[in-house]
Amino acid sequence: VGVFLRLSPAATLAALLVWGIIFGITRTVSLGSMIATLLLPVFVWAFDVYVAHTPQPVWLPKVIWALVIGGVIIARHYDNIRNLINRTEYKFK
Repeated sequence: VGVFLRLSPAATLAALLVWGIIFGITRTVSLGSMIATLLLPVFVWAFDVYVAHTPQPVWLPKVIWALVIGGVIIARHYDNIRNLINRTEYKFK
């Protein structure tokens, strides 16, 4: 999160907002984290292209980096995904 706050602060804040909404609705940290992670590359692209009008050589590496890091984060959530499917994932009360 810290790296992307520097690279694309608006996109990161949007992803954190999504995390907060998902967590607020489901009370499940892992689900919010995975959905926010999946949306971060979309937010980076959208904010850099449509809001900041950043040229492609600048925004494309950030989007690729968000996809790579997102893939690692999703892979690390393998047990959480299995628990979500089995409906055994921990929820905050």
